[in-house]
Amino acid sequence: MRLLMTLFTATVSFAAMAQDNAVEYRKHTMHAVGGHMQALVAIAKGEVDHKDHLPVHVASLAALSGIAPDLFGADSRGGDTDALPKIWDEPEAFKKALDAFRTAAQDLDAIVKSGNMTNFGAGLGALGKSCKGCHDDFKKPE
Repeated sequence: MRLLMTLFTATVSFAAMAQDNAVEYRKHTMHAVGGHMQALVAIAKGEVDHKDHLPVHVASLAALSGIAPDLFGADSRGGDTDALPKIWDEPEAFKKALDAFRTAAQDLDAIVKSGNMTNFGAGLGALGKSCKGCHDDFKKPE
């Protein structure tokens, strides 16, 4: 009986650790998204003179938007997270929000890669709107 209890406790502990790890990984990745977004805004507003860094930040956001759906697995539902249960309770609505993020990030990446920056402001605005929409609907208020 004692061995059975020990195995059960170990299994529960490993599951909790896996959940904590998944949540922490998501936090790190989403923090990277926020960092790239803040850098883009600083460049766009002329707060820093690093226009040559735009392709790096935009390509990173496009890449991160592709892995974003993987960050919200069932193993990351609980724990110390700002993610609302609505993510898992309304998966189709959340998928639409993630799709909007990916589309906006890829569109902005295409604008920057084309070298024609005429639509950069609109593209950055669309990306910001996709981020805000997801945060408004699926993240605990700060």
